[in-house]
Amino acid sequence: MCVIFIIMNECIKPESYISTEQEVDVESLEESPVIHKKEAYIVTREALSDLIEKPCLPACVNLYDKNIRTVASNGNIQYAMNPTQSERGLFIHIEYDSMGDNNKKIAQDLQVQGLVEISSNDTYGGIGKKVIIKGMPKLRLGMRPVFDISAFAKQSVCIAEIFQNQDIFYGRYTPDEMVEQILDAEGIEDKETAEKFLSQNDIFNENGAINPYRIIELLSTKKDSVVIDDLRTSYRTINFGKVYDEETGEFWANEELLQKHRDFIATDKTSTINDCQEK
Repeated sequence: MCVIFIIMNECIKPESYISTEQEVDVESLEESPVIHKKEAYIVTREALSDLIEKPCLPACVNLYDKNIRTVASNGNIQYAMNPTQSERGLFIHIEYDSMGDNNKKIAQDLQVQGLVEISSNDTYGGIGKKVIIKGMPKLRLGMRPVFDISAFAKQSVCIAEIFQNQDIFYGRYTPDEMVEQILDAEGIEDKETAEKFLSQNDIFNENGAINPYRIIELLSTKKDSVVIDDLRTSYRTINFGKVYDEETGEFWANEELLQKHRDFIATDKTSTINDCQEK
């Protein structure tokens, strides 16, 4: 933990870069595009640049490479300057439950240091508990805050670098979870309709066990979709488990996430062997 606290000290506590200067860093604001899409669920590295504004991208890529799930971010001029959006400001939302125990402990330490907020109050992104990296106002124009995008970009990278590489805990589903997800996507809620749908699609074998290959066949015709429950507060993405891993008996949202899991396991196993050899 000593290394973690050394890195923490290199990050700037949010309140320390609030400025009262009556100037706006126009250049840093103009670097950021207007928001064009909400990234409720990021599942491929390639998709990051299409979903995340430039100032948030380096931090989100860093987190993705460590197998930590980013569920929402804003780093654009609308949220930096628009008075109707300023209560949200600039931020990166990380799903708390996508973190392993070590990274949860780091997040808790970061919260004590005042560098992040762990919150269950904001359902933005469709996730209940999140670790939030926030941008702080650089100055105020009248009663309206103006956010320093450049400072936020640097700060978010500094914080993201503190977290450790881990196994991946999102985008993977048990067979039972897959059945629930399919019924949810089909809008089926009552038991009778569910049993009929599952029977018609041969989801269960003769012995009553879930047939994973029939699920994959069914989902191969489906597209991932975003379901907006409440445009103001909540939206969620249904990412179907289109890949089945016989080794673990789990479904994965795509091949990339499964490969990330396998890479981590291989690396972790090699590290353990090396540690034993050194001892």
